[in-house]
Amino acid sequence: MTQKMDSRTHINLRGVGTVLSVLLARTVNIIHMLSLKMFGKGLTYLVTLLWSLTLVVGIFDDPFADANSPDLCVIHTPLETKYMSAWLNQRNVVANGCWGTVKPQDFLEEEIHILRVNHPLNEIELKLEGEWFTSSDGPPSKLIILLDSSSPLPWKIKGHSPVHNGRNVTLLVTGQSEVENSEIRVTVQKHSNVNQNADFSVLRFAKKRYGQITTYNSVEGTNKLVFTRGNNGNDAAICGSDHIPVLNSPSPVLSATVSEKKVLSGCYHKAEVGKLHTDLHIVNAQAPPKSTIEIHLSPELERGIENRNMTLILRSGHEDTIWAISASDRLHGFLRVMSKGIVENKGISKHFIIEAVKENFPQEFELFILEVALTITVPISYVNVSDVTSIDLVVGRKGPDILPGFSTGLNPWDTKNAASSGRKDERRNKINHKSRHKNGGQRFLPSKPYSGKY
Repeated sequence: MTQKMDSRTHINLRGVGTVLSVLLARTVNIIHMLSLKMFGKGLTYLVTLLWSLTLVVGIFDDPFADANSPDLCVIHTPLETKYMSAWLNQRNVVANGCWGTVKPQDFLEEEIHILRVNHPLNEIELKLEGEWFTSSDGPPSKLIILLDSSSPLPWKIKGHSPVHNGRNVTLLVTGQSEVENSEIRVTVQKHSNVNQNADFSVLRFAKKRYGQITTYNSVEGTNKLVFTRGNNGNDAAICGSDHIPVLNSPSPVLSATVSEKKVLSGCYHKAEVGKLHTDLHIVNAQAPPKSTIEIHLSPELERGIENRNMTLILRSGHEDTIWAISASDRLHGFLRVMSKGIVENKGISKHFIIEAVKENFPQEFELFILEVALTITVPISYVNVSDVTSIDLVVGRKGPDILPGFSTGLNPWDTKNAASSGRKDERRNKINHKSRHKNGGQRFLPSKPYSGKY
């Protein structure tokens, strides 16, 4: 595979060049703990000797390693991969809208919402959120959203499936547009006979089919939308005419932004995905102080559950950086987030257990990457990016040759009784409810079904 590269900095990710080095380092850790427990500092010299042997072995790099080897990270600038993308929110876009003849509280069985995008930017990301998705109280049982645009485009759907099994979401896509990917459980229907060039063709179609609508919403020139069911938009106007709605007030359910895709540099080793006890990703994001950077995890699998243990090391150079973590509810397993900043749970299901840990690795890059490889594992990716507000990480399909003893849903660092599957739920609950406020004031929000706020 040929990639344009402005730089090709080779980094030894194992730090010591061979599997033997990693095994020695982990053996040293075990002996060190045992020696302190059993003999105090009596085995200090032995521990020091073993560390020295580890570093000596690391002097000799694998002569057969190349740019595709997991031992190396060839820094690609730009890094072009479908598994990671970064965005900068440039500006908010006004989304106008109006209520239909009746408001949501008057519907018992279904709501019909129309989202119209004029002059869209390439593709549209639509995030569905709100209490309707996270609670099981109150109507309606069905949410119908018509996705309409002035030109054909791919729609990408984010969010969480309704927690209530009796609720369902139907997306009606007009013209030649497609739902390219959906993280949540939805029914997709195509209606190519709706004229995408006419602003209100979809409105006439909806009223003919359903008799009434809940909201009509229109926005110009955007690529990211957030639909909030339960938004406080009661001040929006009534649509008025059957065929030409009045759009002189903000939408009661829709918000929009324009986001710029940022250039990444780094490396990504697809061949190593899912083969170790945890998938390790390192992100070095340059952002101003007191920034909030959103990290969203989603599976490559189009359907079904992806079981995976993951580790994120998140660095920004500022301890007041807020890392807002969210994930698709089709990801199950254990997620450890290591950072000097503030980690917030912004929407992770109960099946993806999250733990936040204060990161205390060296600042110097060579020492940092060495210690990471020795104490955790070989990174799947190492990424640099600047001026960023959100990062999307797609969890790739894992290969068939998973290491023996791999078990998702458990803390991969908790080796005590790790082979006892009968205690899995007990450990999971212990991890999930244990206080995380040690480690230097790290703020941690426990994993639970997202209720829209904390």
